[in-house]
Amino acid sequence: MAMPPLSRRSFLALSAMLPWAFCGAAFSASSGSIPVGLELYSVRDALKRDPEGTVRAVAQMGYQGVEFYGPYFEWTESQTKQMRKLLDDLGIRCFSTHNDEANLNVLDAAFAAEQVRMFEADRAQSQKITLEQWQRRPATERFAEQWSKLFQSEV
Repeated sequence: MAMPPLSRRSFLALSAMLPWAFCGAAFSASSGSIPVGLELYSVRDALKRDPEGTVRAVAQMGYQGVEFYGPYFEWTESQTKQMRKLLDDLGIRCFSTHNDEANLNVLDAAFAAEQVRMFEADRAQSQKITLEQWQRRPATERFAEQWSKLFQSEV
């Protein structure tokens, strides 16, 4: 039985789905799933009223990570550490942060020094890897990096 001709639209749709099949197979073989996170700007009003309750609710919804946005710059060091502990307790990660230019302008030398101090303390706890270790990372990580590049917008 002959197959009907494939339209250009159908061909493109099928072609677009093929990488997802490979990606799914690669990730299921190694880690079981692709982590999904939520940009907390989408729940900014709730986050402003109750940061810990909002992050708890997001974790209970099944998200494995979050992306904080600019207002976390207003947190004290104690609030920041408390949020870090909550994320650890809930088993979720902060994948990234969402900032605008105003949050990156430092107008106060004391604030800048405190940010540098906190960054250096965090960096001291980070795992250092060599170029050789990075080059020998698992194929699933390399594939995920290349795959994610397809969805990055060009600026």
